Amino acid sequence: MTIRHFKKITKTDKFKLEVIKGAITAYATTVLKGQTVTNPADVAKYLNLYCKETKKEKPVALFLDSKNKVRGVQEIFIDNVNSTILSPAEILHEVLKYPTSRLILSYNYPSGDPAPSQAVIQSTKRLSEVCRLMGVELLDHLVVGDDQSCSIRSDYPELF
Repeated sequence: MTIRHFKKITKTDKFKLEVIKGAITAYATTVLKGQTVTNPADVAKYLNLYCKETKKEKPVALFLDSKNKVRGVQEIFIDNVNSTILSPAEILHEVLKYPTSRLILSYNYPSGDPAPSQAVIQSTKRLSEVCRLMGVELLDHLVVGDDQSCSIRSDYPELF
């Protein structure tokens, strides 16, 4: 295919593509709900499917019970022009919707490089503190990019 072929995409075609992307996201969510998460690779594999074709950072929270069974999956933050805003208030608002005692935060880097930025590291520390005060254990904060991932808990355990 050439660039010329892409110029012929209509509004209807774009709508159909969005429907397909939505179906993939719904499928990925359905697959994960009820599953027991045992390691960061489980979550990274799911997120690669969930976020595969997105061009923006897509922060996602996984809400787990005390046995690490996924009770809910929710996209949390709104992406702005410069960065993803990690809002403890928004996360805790979502936590109240699920019978959860544990939380895994994660998002993709469309650039493909899963190395966390300094802002992500600092927000993870803040979020961990807020979760602890609310009686919710932040198990990990994963960054996923191009079939690679970074577990902030593994790389920066002092933040937890």
